[in-house]
Amino acid sequence: MGTPAQAEIHIQFKEDSEKAIEKVVSWIESANSGKLEGNFKGDYDISIDDSSDEDLWLKANSDRSQNLDWQLENLSSFVFDQVKEAKGFDTTVWVMSDGPWWERENE
Repeated sequence: MGTPAQAEIHIQFKEDSEKAIEKVVSWIESANSGKLEGNFKGDYDISIDDSSDEDLWLKANSDRSQNLDWQLENLSSFVFDQVKEAKGFDTTVWVMSDGPWWERENE
C-alpha cells in the first residue's frame, strides 16, 4: 500500500508535429500494455486527455506516488531523447493523503 498520486502532463511540440505526437502516443500504448523493454518496463497508467497540432495533454495515475514519479521520469526521458520536435514538457502532480479530521462529541 502506498500514497496515491495523479498528474497532468502537457507536452508542447513545434508546428505541424503530428508524427511526433503519434510517436509519443505509440510509446504510451506500449507502456500501458507492458511492452516496453529494459529499465522502461513496468506498471504504467497514462491516458490521453486532449491533443492539437502542437500540444498533447495527458493524465497519469498510480496507487504509489513513487511509481508515478517513475512513470513521469520515463516519459520525460523518452520525449527528450527520442522526439526532437518536442519543445516543452510540463507536469502538475497531486499526492493524495488524508487531511486532518476530528469529531467533537456533544457537550
